[in-house]
Amino acid sequence: MNMKLDKQTISHLANLAKIKLEDGEAEIYSQQLSDIIGHLNNLSEADKFIQQAQLTDQIDGYQFKAASVDLSADEVATWPADETAASLAMTGSQPGQPVTIPPIRG
Repeated sequence: MNMKLDKQTISHLANLAKIKLEDGEAEIYSQQLSDIIGHLNNLSEADKFIQQAQLTDQIDGYQFKAASVDLSADEVATWPADETAASLAMTGSQPGQPVTIPPIRG
């Protein structure tokens, strides 16, 4: 199942979250979030395959590793230095180090 979030849905979600989108951002986020949802669907399908193939015993002891992601083409790379520094300060992270975000507790 390939779910595509259109610009109207993105704008609606931004409005619900009280986020102001600049011109063109809905289009960018539409593609990015659609890609994320597609990846999550792929992971779900892989999990279903593992369950159906009864492979869980073979992977229970496996140590999963965090994936390294190249963000050089990401829009964050073009943020002004003061905005980047403020964002890192809010997360307690340092430049060049992974950003960790505390869990949301409801």
